Amino acid sequence: MHYCDHETRQSAVSLREVALVAVRMYLSHCRSAPSLMRREYLLAKLSANLSIRLSNVGRYREAADAAAESVSRFRALPEAAPSGAFDLAHALNINAGRKRQLGQYAAALPLLEEALALQRNQPGGTRTEASIAMLLANLCGCLDALGRSEEALAAAQEATAIYRRLAATNPSIYQGDLIAALSNESTLLGHTGRREEAWRVSQETVDLCRVLAAERPEIYLPRLAATLSAWAVRSSEAGWHEGQLQALAEAIDSTSRLAADRPEIFLEPLAFALNNQSVQLSEQGFHSAALESSDRAVAAFRQLFAARPDFFRSTLSSALNNRASLLHSVGQLREGLAAVDEAIVLIENIDPDQNEVAEMELAQYLVNRSVLLSALGQREEALDAISRAIGFCHRFSVGQPEVWRPRLAGNLCTQSAFLNDLGRVAEGTEAARESVAIYRSLTPARAFRAGLAMGLNNLGLRLATAGNIAASEEAFLESVALLRRMCEESATDDSQLAMTLSNLSGFWLDCGRLDDALKVAEEAVAIRRRLAGDHPLAFSYPLAVSLNNLSAILDQMGRAPESRTAIEETVGIFREVAAREPQSGLPRLAVALRNLAYSWSAEDRHAEAEKASAEALQALSGLFCTYPAGLKAEMKALLTQYWSSCRANGALPEEGLLRPILDCWKRSFPNDKM
Repeated sequence: MHYCDHETRQSAVSLREVALVAVRMYLSHCRSAPSLMRREYLLAKLSANLSIRLSNVGRYREAADAAAESVSRFRALPEAAPSGAFDLAHALNINAGRKRQLGQYAAALPLLEEALALQRNQPGGTRTEASIAMLLANLCGCLDALGRSEEALAAAQEATAIYRRLAATNPSIYQGDLIAALSNESTLLGHTGRREEAWRVSQETVDLCRVLAAERPEIYLPRLAATLSAWAVRSSEAGWHEGQLQALAEAIDSTSRLAADRPEIFLEPLAFALNNQSVQLSEQGFHSAALESSDRAVAAFRQLFAARPDFFRSTLSSALNNRASLLHSVGQLREGLAAVDEAIVLIENIDPDQNEVAEMELAQYLVNRSVLLSALGQREEALDAISRAIGFCHRFSVGQPEVWRPRLAGNLCTQSAFLNDLGRVAEGTEAARESVAIYRSLTPARAFRAGLAMGLNNLGLRLATAGNIAASEEAFLESVALLRRMCEESATDDSQLAMTLSNLSGFWLDCGRLDDALKVAEEAVAIRRRLAGDHPLAFSYPLAVSLNNLSAILDQMGRAPESRTAIEETVGIFREVAAREPQSGLPRLAVALRNLAYSWSAEDRHAEAEKASAEALQALSGLFCTYPAGLKAEMKALLTQYWSSCRANGALPEEGLLRPILDCWKRSFPNDKM
């Protein structure tokens, strides 16, 4: 989540221009101020200014050194120096900003706290109040990044209160700052589970931005686009969906018109608005539309990168990584892998000695790459990618444990699944145990409960595979209990609870505890049916997964008609998904049809079984011929079932259906005979 950065913004300039500006300022002031104290004061100011300019051209480590030098020089000045504490506080804020750019939030925090204490001890007045509000706004971003969201919210609310007072008397100067403060407050209210309050504050931000955009469109229309995008997020979190996509479309339309005439000003906010729109569309299940928005965002960022490569390299790579995730969601795996690989190349071309954040971003992109490789069936390569990401996490955790240990825990969950897929069950279980241990050690514990619940769910799966039934059940039950408490406290929605209940039902099914399995499976279906009623595109697939689990349990209990009813509903859902999103929906439809065919076969209704298995083959055929390695196991199971159904029905397999599949199999797996 990006916070509004209340730091002096200046356009990027060449390093030669930086040097000229600095030299001219120094010579000019030194001629009129020959005293040593005055020269030291000017050098301190110049170091701070140089830090800002070095940051703007992407030389973050040098910028951090310049900022630290500025602080040291200001500390060395006597109290009688010009501006005294105010300038030191400003330098501390700049130094903290450089630490944040390098991802060093724990190091930035005491700098901001010291600056804030200095300003609170100054005589009151507009200048002091504005400085305090600015520092509070930056402080809340640091606190939230360190998992201290409640403290961050308190800081954000104090900043908002100050800017309200200032904007009431000087609206032309401080209304923009008030918008930024309200945006931060809304974000943090969302992070602390106060979703309705977050939405109301976000709505106030939009209303204020609309008024200002009507008066000064060249300044506030881009901000209106950003606030509308944030409002859509807050609406989604609060469960209110009417108008979200319309708001995003409004943001895009208004900014697109401005960008067409003045791209040098409005292309950047348009690119960010498009990227945000793609995320929102994807979360609501409109994956193809999300991909279109992402493509437009990437195109805009490419244009910005061409003009200012150092400044926009990171944002372009982030947009490409987002595009890779969206391509994955629509089943375009190779295209997704190409997108994330391009993002990785962009980041790897940054000198890590100048920008440690580049390696931090690289760690995130490697996770995405590993997931795509796994989906393509390249499991060893996937394990290599996630292991490399984990290596970065271990290294960064030494200096910034608050930020990187939670990410390390999440990546260990992913690694454990990949190890399990490769048959390395003991190693996968150990990675899952390490993940849970890290989540248990994180503080404050409340901030990481969702992660711990996820880790316990993953550990339950790994332990079940390893045959440790008692420990597996214990992990699942702890995860469920934790999520129930969070739902009761409105600290999370119940979608994660439904997922864990589905996994628990499968575990109990495998253990033969059918009554227990049925109870939690029915609860998972009930939760997901309700969620799908509110968000049909986002939750229809999870509902179908839970219905599939329920069908299997009912079948084992000898309740064949009810089992088939559940699986037929699953097929119906996936038909809709496949019609809307063929590349992601067809493989799911094929699995559901295969299960339906098994159900028909169990009742000796072989004609219906043959029909269902033939449709499953037809659904998967095209994608299998495009991604044979990733779909090999599923296609083999479908072919085996189809031939069995044909024999049982006394029918010959359809040559036209099988020929392209078998030809692809021979080309792709010449040593693996069917």
